[in-house]
Amino acid sequence: MGELGAQLLAVARERRLDVGLAGDGGPSTATVFLGVATLGYDSMANTYANDAPRAVPSSLVYAYGGARTLVHALPRPLTLVVDGVTHEFTGWNVAIGNSGRFGAGMRVNPDASMSDGLLDVTVVTDIPRWRYPAMLPRLFRGTHVDGVRVRALRGRDIRVITPHVGDVYADGDLLEASPTTFRALPDALRVLVPAP
Repeated sequence: MGELGAQLLAVARERRLDVGLAGDGGPSTATVFLGVATLGYDSMANTYANDAPRAVPSSLVYAYGGARTLVHALPRPLTLVVDGVTHEFTGWNVAIGNSGRFGAGMRVNPDASMSDGLLDVTVVTDIPRWRYPAMLPRLFRGTHVDGVRVRALRGRDIRVITPHVGDVYADGDLLEASPTTFRALPDALRVLVPAP
């Protein structure tokens, strides 16, 4: 760490952060994620990006995945149960976030907090296909949630009960396919941060 790092560590304070759990098992078998879990458009784009031909430059694999998904994906019926309340949509994508950011700083869940004991859910509903890429600039600003075309929910326990929505990714890693459950685990991660 060097001398400066040692000095910072000497006066650091502990902070507790929430984590997300993905999977139908208990905390000992579920997969822990810190940022954002996705299914639908974003997870399909991730799959295409991971399987991109070698001719695609590494800096463009996610753009390649997103473009290919835009051609092949379709909005699907989605049923979510958030803290016991059922919500039904026809939509493109579900993002379940603890930190709210992914990719190159996209604020997919703009109001998510890592210390409120909850997970934020953002659903892109059945918008026209051409509007999806047009939404990207607003994703980076976190202004895409409008309550109609993009819905925001929040809860401690989120169950995606729609089968065959596709693979689930969390923090960029492949987890499993839906249906599955996401839960918030409050204060589960201890980190050291610089003293104010």
